Amino acid sequence: MAALKRFKKRPAGFYIAGGLNPGIDSRRSGTGHNRCVEGPVGGDPQFGRQYYSKLDGRRLLKDVRGSVLLEFLIVFFILVFLTFGAVDYWVILTKHQYAEHLVNYYLQRMEVEGYLSIADENDLKARFNAFSCPVQDIQGPRQSRGAARVLRNPADMDASTLSLQVTCRPEPQPLLIGRIIGGTVPSGFTIKVGGSALSERVSP
Repeated sequence: MAALKRFKKRPAGFYIAGGLNPGIDSRRSGTGHNRCVEGPVGGDPQFGRQYYSKLDGRRLLKDVRGSVLLEFLIVFFILVFLTFGAVDYWVILTKHQYAEHLVNYYLQRMEVEGYLSIADENDLKARFNAFSCPVQDIQGPRQSRGAARVLRNPADMDASTLSLQVTCRPEPQPLLIGRIIGGTVPSGFTIKVGGSALSERVSP
């Protein structure tokens, strides 16, 4: 009677069979199972396979855990790429601005001296090294190279012009995030800053 009641509670169109339907493979067969399967009425093997393939497809569509994880990883790597790219750009921009500030400072000192003195040149290099941007080249009148002082000449203002250009190489090199997508990092990336001013020196 108990088995009959359970059978009556099942939806219409289903049946319980113990290996009597040749069209449907028993999914509960084996030791410790009741060797009963649920399936559509009838014993057509092709119809049984189609029925269970539809059930598997529905379960796969309902199980979204794998797709959610995949979407999370894609979004995560995109955010990491954008974040590190923005930070890398901000670091280089900060170094460029600080290099400009130092060049303007020593250019003002050159206005008084008439050239870049040895003491100022050594101090300039030390301050560039302090923010991980060692100097590669300095263009301008320098005492260390034996340059003469540039004097103020009211009659010829072009002859009174002082110029200073500094080339430095930031360390570490920027654009490291490009290696993630197979990009090449330029080995010779440098920052060039410079300016000009009129000398205020009137005597050698």
